[in-house]
Amino acid sequence: MAVVNPNDSMEDQLKAVYTAKSRNKKIAAGKMPKMLLPGYDVGSFRDDEIARERQNRLEQTKMDSTLLAAKVGTKAVKPLEQIGDGDVFITPQQLTSMGWNATSADNVNNLNQVMSDFGIVSPASVVMFLATAAHESGLGRARLEEGPDSHFANHGYDRYSRGAGYFQLTHSDMHLRFLRAMGDDFDGHDTATHIAENYPWVSAAWFWTNGTNIDLNTYASQHGTYEHIFLVTQYFVHGFPYGNNIAMNNLLDQDLRGIRLGELTYSTSDERLYVSNGNSHPLPCSWNDRVEFFRILKEIFGLN
Repeated sequence: MAVVNPNDSMEDQLKAVYTAKSRNKKIAAGKMPKMLLPGYDVGSFRDDEIARERQNRLEQTKMDSTLLAAKVGTKAVKPLEQIGDGDVFITPQQLTSMGWNATSADNVNNLNQVMSDFGIVSPASVVMFLATAAHESGLGRARLEEGPDSHFANHGYDRYSRGAGYFQLTHSDMHLRFLRAMGDDFDGHDTATHIAENYPWVSAAWFWTNGTNIDLNTYASQHGTYEHIFLVTQYFVHGFPYGNNIAMNNLLDQDLRGIRLGELTYSTSDERLYVSNGNSHPLPCSWNDRVEFFRILKEIFGLN
């Protein structure tokens, strides 16, 4: 139940109800734990902008899958039929156009069902979700992170807790958190292979909706198909670059919020983000690759 203060503004009350309904729905479906880890928000529900974006949020969350009827070149691509109770958003032609490696009917059907189950339905969220998966998995080629044991050790994990699934979920604590959310009592040592073989798309969708400290699906849907919004999501996917330096993470958080609100501008060069207020930060790992997938997918879906 949402805790609503009748003395709050209508916007604040809307925020409480919207947040509670969204999270309760996921909790009931077993897709979200009752507690979220503390962390940086980048202004997903900050009070001073609720009124400004209220109408946009309502429209974005109600978007129908018909908005995702894509264009490949000049030829429109019709969406597939419905599968069960879930809307279908992606066609084999669209996956082929982006260069995805697995475009069989079974894989496409599975992708569409997973996106429907996790509520990944807005154009902005679908494009950013697929762009992230394309980068993390090498266009669906790698369900398991590749490399020698020394590579894994240098990054603080091993071959059993390496990146798994199309989002490359990494570290044993993240693997176990995901498996618990799925109700999977797997007790083997190699959680990475188990996730890669059984949950390649589900693990990606779970991470997009609940793997970070904000719901990236909701965030993308609220704020639209813009490159600077995609930039914010990738900081959360890859992690803030300053480790345990809370002051620097907070500074980056404030700069990203200013960029999103249009109060600051930015440029990128040499793997760094340059903000108009004079600050500079490391970009998300392999930013150029990530943003190129994002641009390609916007074109495929006719969102430019």
